[in-house]
Amino acid sequence: ASYYLWVVALLVVTLTLKYFPSSSSSSNSSSADSPKSGEDESLISSSDNASEAKAKAKEDEILLKEFNIFQKWYIVIFLLVMLADWMQGPYVYKLYSSYGIATHEIAILFVIGFGTSGITGAIIGGLADRFGRKNMCILFCIFYSISCVTKHFDNYNILIIGRFLGGISTSILFSCFESWMVTHHHFKGYPSSKLGDTFEKAWSLNSFIAILAGIITSYAVSYYEKYDIVKNKPYEIAAFDCSAITLIIALFMINYKWKIENYGDTNVDLKHSLINAANLFKENKSILLVGVLQSGFESAMYLFVFMWTMALETTYISDTTIEDDTIDHGMIFAVFMEACLVGTTISSKLTSMTTEKIAFMLCSIAACALLYIPHTTNYEFRLFSFIIFECCVGIYFPTIGGLRSKYVPDNVRATIMNIFRIPLNIIVVIVLWYIDELGLQKVFYLAAILLVIAAIASYSLNIINLSASSSTETTTKTKKTNGH
Repeated sequence: ASYYLWVVALLVVTLTLKYFPSSSSSSNSSSADSPKSGEDESLISSSDNASEAKAKAKEDEILLKEFNIFQKWYIVIFLLVMLADWMQGPYVYKLYSSYGIATHEIAILFVIGFGTSGITGAIIGGLADRFGRKNMCILFCIFYSISCVTKHFDNYNILIIGRFLGGISTSILFSCFESWMVTHHHFKGYPSSKLGDTFEKAWSLNSFIAILAGIITSYAVSYYEKYDIVKNKPYEIAAFDCSAITLIIALFMINYKWKIENYGDTNVDLKHSLINAANLFKENKSILLVGVLQSGFESAMYLFVFMWTMALETTYISDTTIEDDTIDHGMIFAVFMEACLVGTTISSKLTSMTTEKIAFMLCSIAACALLYIPHTTNYEFRLFSFIIFECCVGIYFPTIGGLRSKYVPDNVRATIMNIFRIPLNIIVVIVLWYIDELGLQKVFYLAAILLVIAAIASYSLNIINLSASSSTETTTKTKKTNGH
């Protein structure tokens, strides 16, 4: 019953945050409605030519309509590929287990997937910058579809190929789609404020998509079982078939709706692309700090994904007040996704805070939430801590998207974004390999430490940002003084 209470409570919080008017949103509404509104006001006030001002307003209106179309189709495609990814997640382990694969061999398959993603990440980033982000997104759909097809075969070597393709696909998914969108946004001259709006909308809807994926695949698996669609094979294959169909739809939409390809530095080969990225880390401390923030937070997030079931099951079974000895994974997943949605909604309300300060806040709270887990054996307390963490995850994705768009250059965006993921994959592979030796408590301590490191990185970013803002204000005042 507590699951339903959590679902209702989180839904009420989400709706309250979404529709309750705030002073910041009302004061900023006029500036958010149209691009470059500040420029419009200065133009109108300083110019006596009314027709010129009217023409400028017309141009901005056309640009805004063009942006709305661009944003709509990017979000639709983004949600399709995320839907395909969500469809697979809950059924991967179950499928391998249904084939009779031993637990340690299943662990090896997972290590291959994450290891491949880590090893090929930087290479894929360089290829995307050189040969086009749109082309790599199309390749993602092809590779991930083939990975789904391999799940039809009860052959360990073929399943290894599937994990290898899945690892490559993951690197593309979490770098090339965003790289294409941000670069296109800058190229077309859309307002910078709208970039954050795109991130917020995409990740808000992604929480609903995750829940929808669970509903679709649950029905599909039941349908395969009822009509015995795949004879003598696990019915969980249905989830991967749904994912493959979704990926094919996404492929055609990318090809026909994303008219313009964009690139990084096409004149630089892969080796020099990596060298350029390394030089940027040395020259620009802010880029390095964004990487540390991303690697720290997302590593902790993946450790949470691996360990939350064990953490809740051990306390649930030991709780003598509960008659049933199994947790409802589906309902808990729905609660987590609602918590994510609450977080994403909160991020849209934090307009008065800098992105760097938001990052520091969410990393600190997330660290406290996971650090508390080893210190309690109460089921409800652990569940509450995980809900707090998932709220932080909801805030994190729009926030990190904004930071990357602010600090990472367009010409090497895909390369650097994949380099950010290398430490993440290394950490996950090591923890997976030694998961039995580490145990639940040490894994959550490690996750909390990683979040503290991420918090320190975001705090340092905030200091750099404040220093840069102060320097800019001083320069502006000096110019005005000299002008008078």
